[in-house]
Amino acid sequence: MSVTLERVHEDLMTIMRDIKKIMEYLEEDELELSEEIKQQIIESRKRHPSEFIPHEEIEKELFGRVINS
Repeated sequence: MSVTLERVHEDLMTIMRDIKKIMEYLEEDELELSEEIKQQIIESRKRHPSEFIPHEEIEKELFGRVINS
């Protein structure tokens, strides 16, 4: 797969727009968690740490996909 400068530019512009949206969201004064998210947090805190996927496994999965793409 070849990458063109044009494609890199498009990707960077998309990332810049996404970052701008994230920054606008974070700057809002009234940030509040939804009830669904609050419930998910409560449930996750009840789980034993052994139930979670180790960070190293997530990195292998994520970086393996990026490298093999």
